[in-house]
Amino acid sequence: MTEEIYTSLQSPDEDVRLKTVLEIGTPARLEEITTLVDMLSDRNWQVRKTVVRVLAHADVKIIVPLLVKSISSGHKGIQNVRFQNAAIECLTTIGQPAIPALTAALHDPDKDVRICAANALGVIRHHAACEALIAALQDEHVNVRYAAVEALSKIPSQKSVIPLTHILERDEEWL
Repeated sequence: MTEEIYTSLQSPDEDVRLKTVLEIGTPARLEEITTLVDMLSDRNWQVRKTVVRVLAHADVKIIVPLLVKSISSGHKGIQNVRFQNAAIECLTTIGQPAIPALTAALHDPDKDVRICAANALGVIRHHAACEALIAALQDEHVNVRYAAVEALSKIPSQKSVIPLTHILERDEEWL
């Protein structure tokens, strides 16, 4: 990535940043991918949406682990919310190829990463995520369990019927 492109991506003018992301196109090199991943916390929603579309076409073997790792390291304040939402949108746009990394993220020490992973798996709606989400119903943190219930409710699979029925029998009514 040239210094000129990098400078354009840091421009205070959102139109310049947007145009530069579009000019980069599908990133092939790790440096480009990493720079665009950082832009998922851009203050402008149009720039973030464009970065999501561009990154969704990058090499899955590079982008998926990088996105999951980035969610766990996060950013500060409102940038973290922007970043996590955009990263999840990118992972769900990638779809089924992101499932293995997201199911692994259900074991992350950070409960917020586990919640993000469960939410993303629910949006992907693929039966390959059921086993991991069923296991997440036993998570120590109630919000992770809630995210797993929500995700399983979106995935058409008979595997989840009995575990979800057991949730109904517990004392946690809101869950």
